[in-house]
Amino acid sequence: MLLLKRMRQRALVFAALLVVSAITSGVALGTLGFLASSEADGVRSQLAQRTGGDRALELSLTSEPDAVAQDARMRDFLSRTFSTDGRMLDFAVIRSVEAINPVATSLGVKAYVASLPDLPTHADLVAGTWPSGADEAAVQADAADGLGLAPGDVVTVGGATLTVAATWRAADPDDPRWLDSPRLLDGIDAGVRGPVVVDESALAAIGAQTRTNWTIVPVVESLQAGDLAVIVGVWRNIADALRADGGFDVNGLDLNGRFASSATSTQATVDALAAVAPVTLLVVAAIAILTLVQLARLLASLRGSEWLLLWSRGDTAPRLTLTATVEAVAVSAVGAAAGAVAAALLLGRDPALLGPAVWAAPAAVALAAALAFGATTLLAVRSIAGREAPEEGGRVLRVTGVAGPVLLTLAAALSTWQLLLYGSPLTPGRSGALEVDPVAVVSPALALLALVTLAVSAAPLLARGLDSRARRSRGLALVPRTLSRRMRALAAPLVLCALACGQLTLAAGYAQTWDTAYTSTSALRAGSVLTVAQGRTDLTDYVLSAIAATDGVSRLASVYAEHVVVGETPAALVAATPTALTALATTAGGVFDPASAAETVTAQLEGPVIPAGLREVVVTTTTNSDVPVGLTLVLADELGVQHEVRLDDGRGTLPEGDGGWRILALVVDLPPDGPGSFRLDTLTVDGVDVALGDGWSQTGFDPTLAEVTPSPTGAGFRNADGLLRVRLAPLLGDATDEVRPPVLVSSALAETAGIRVGDVVPIALDARLPAFACVVAGIIPAVPGADTESAVLLDARVVESLRAKLYYDTPSPSTAWVGSDDPTAALAQLRSALPSGVTARSLTVDADRGILSSAATALWIGATGAGILAMVALVAVAGSQARSRRGEVLVLRALGVSDRELSASRRLELGSVLVVGVVVGLLAGVVVTVLTIPALARAAVPGAYGALATTVGVQPLGLGIGLAALCCAMGILLAVYGRRAAR
Repeated sequence: MLLLKRMRQRALVFAALLVVSAITSGVALGTLGFLASSEADGVRSQLAQRTGGDRALELSLTSEPDAVAQDARMRDFLSRTFSTDGRMLDFAVIRSVEAINPVATSLGVKAYVASLPDLPTHADLVAGTWPSGADEAAVQADAADGLGLAPGDVVTVGGATLTVAATWRAADPDDPRWLDSPRLLDGIDAGVRGPVVVDESALAAIGAQTRTNWTIVPVVESLQAGDLAVIVGVWRNIADALRADGGFDVNGLDLNGRFASSATSTQATVDALAAVAPVTLLVVAAIAILTLVQLARLLASLRGSEWLLLWSRGDTAPRLTLTATVEAVAVSAVGAAAGAVAAALLLGRDPALLGPAVWAAPAAVALAAALAFGATTLLAVRSIAGREAPEEGGRVLRVTGVAGPVLLTLAAALSTWQLLLYGSPLTPGRSGALEVDPVAVVSPALALLALVTLAVSAAPLLARGLDSRARRSRGLALVPRTLSRRMRALAAPLVLCALACGQLTLAAGYAQTWDTAYTSTSALRAGSVLTVAQGRTDLTDYVLSAIAATDGVSRLASVYAEHVVVGETPAALVAATPTALTALATTAGGVFDPASAAETVTAQLEGPVIPAGLREVVVTTTTNSDVPVGLTLVLADELGVQHEVRLDDGRGTLPEGDGGWRILALVVDLPPDGPGSFRLDTLTVDGVDVALGDGWSQTGFDPTLAEVTPSPTGAGFRNADGLLRVRLAPLLGDATDEVRPPVLVSSALAETAGIRVGDVVPIALDARLPAFACVVAGIIPAVPGADTESAVLLDARVVESLRAKLYYDTPSPSTAWVGSDDPTAALAQLRSALPSGVTARSLTVDADRGILSSAATALWIGATGAGILAMVALVAVAGSQARSRRGEVLVLRALGVSDRELSASRRLELGSVLVVGVVVGLLAGVVVTVLTIPALARAAVPGAYGALATTVGVQPLGLGIGLAALCCAMGILLAVYGRRAAR
């Protein structure tokens, strides 16, 4: 009771301690929880974009006679293995059984056979009804077409006679359960049709040796931060775990699915969030410790006479220290717990998901309070008892005043050196995965603390200057003299203000630097604001037409993004027409100049061109037979979009296109008894003759490449007897089929391959086409749309012209750049209109940005907490200063100093210190931002380009608001402090 009464007398101090403990604990847990929540959201968001085999794992073993027991053991094993901290990860297990080898059928061919128990739930019925007995089968629809089967047909499979009851297709080809299997989705794998799906009981009658598959599909919505590392680790050692379990025959073990690879790349993307926490927490911790020390000093000044009385009556220093420590721990523990609860409520998360931090953070705050109040009380009581000589105490302060800044500076230098050496706070660990480097990651916080400490250590130099100025001053010299004589006492507010402003500058610097780097990198990786990429489904003429017809789409360009060999160096190729580059390529924040690049890579190609606006095509031909041939005109508009126009009876209609049409090829399909010679005589569009020229190449297919004799004049051929198809294509150059197109190469490729401007380099597109020579017209930092840093940019018209000659079918592009006035709305329309296996993305709808930007938000949270703690500490400092200098007030009044002058001088004293603190904090923050923030920000940018320098910036709005709020609070404090100081 007596203890509570004593605490009640100093209620304001203990209330401040309660608030400080709550803020410190809440900011620490809030930051950690917010980042963990953002990491989990990032994991879920990225994995939600994955489909098929990227979202699943499959484990296969030879089937055992007791299938039920084997399945039960496997499910129990998976439940025990895929768990962390006693929590079983949430995943679905899908069991299926299939014949190890294709099974002979009465059709004269072999077929795949499988048992898929839940097939009716996840497949669409194409024809017939689902099987109802062991003597019935359901056949994948495309496989059934290839095998010539239909519902009602009877077929012998192995030793069983089955009736085809149904044909089916996967309802959602992107469902992870299918694992992108061509057998299940397309009905064919390695030339063998299937599967023929039967009841599991029929497999014995078929007589095939079988294996059992367990497809493991993690439930993305329930994944937590850290779960991916568990899954990857388990899958890496799954074979050893099965052997150790002892209940499985692993001789027939087979592992499929790409979820482990997806998890590794996804985790690498969000790992950078963990690198931000130390930057925030260290500075907040430093300010919190200083605040606790200032509160302890304020309490000591208030209780000085009380402790003297208690000591004179027999109380000992240890006992008084213990009492003060117990008081501090009790109050701090309550405040820290309250802060932890508030953080958990604001985050809306189960506190248990925060792990050990949920109790470690409040415990650390209570411990810091115990040390601060205990040590301060012990020193104060020993001073009262006269047990410490001034000289000894002064010597200790001088030694620590020198050693502290030196040691902190050395630690900051080492940490910053390591961060700059590796260029990232994330470094490869023993497993090869990226891990947070504990030394490099604390570099920004240590550097800020070191710079501020060094600035304070230089205060004695400033004190001498102030003292000298005060002696020479003829006016009022009270303020400079007081500042010079009380520099040590005023160091605390300077440090507090500097650290708060420094943390604010770091937050503003990171936010702007990261935003700029992420924006330019994501734009370069995408190539255009709105893109559509092929996946399992190609961007065929039908798909491209669907894209062009989608509401909100104004332009469409075909882009070829693939891997090639430049000289002997692997690289990424991006081929787009000059018009596509100018109209749709991203500038990536000024990193790429589309207009200049388009002008540079424009190839000088020959060949017939149909002017824009013309529609009806008429051709006349000459053959050596009356048997008609099939004619198809292959065209490409100015954006590189190809179309095939069928010319029935020599007539056809051109589709809508962008600008004029380049004629890439005329495909001549020959019947078995068709003509052996052919010549294209004229081609008119809306009555306008199109000059065909004399330079055409001829490629025959049977279906492989075959030699064809060219026609003596114009576009034609001879001696094509027995061929199925002949492609006629204009020559690339004037009277020659050779052209050396200009290209732009990335600086990474130029450095790797030793390429310089003006060099002639060969590019091999694929095995079907011979390498062709290109002239390096320029070197640029990065190529938009490339998936690697080593890349080359080429005119897409060259690629289309080359492939139009030697491909049996017109190849489709890998990517489409889409123009729209409202990319967000167009993206929604595209996603609803396009078939599965095609991915549409927009830079305006980027879930990853919102998740990765949470690192900047965490720094803003830390800066806010640091500012509040600093103000609480400054209030404590002001209170302590006002109380300890009451005697000085009486002396100054006796000397004739008015209360108004006294208030003004006290405001000027503390205000000068705070202004210096703001300047020191801003300067230190800028220096640390320039040195360390680029590496920290790059770590949170997926696919950052090594060749691109990270532009350092500071977010002016956030910094301005933060400084305004801090200065406003300090102004209020100065006003109150000046009024109270004169009492």
